[in-house]
Amino acid sequence: MSSDPAKIISLKEKVEPGIFEDNLMTEVLKKWKINLVIPFVPEPKDTAGAVLLGDKLSEIVTRNRILKS
Repeated sequence: MSSDPAKIISLKEKVEPGIFEDNLMTEVLKKWKINLVIPFVPEPKDTAGAVLLGDKLSEIVTRNRILKS
């Protein structure tokens, strides 16, 4: 495995200030409702997969109930 850190991508408003953000991917992340992407890179330039995180389910359910009321 490479010792180089993988490039983590996130929406600026979903992480602590100064932590990973990628302005080039903002529209794509918002379109698919993804807040954070953590890639798995076993070898340089060889992405094997990624973890994609969105909003918490409880937050989504609460928003939907408020909208329906």
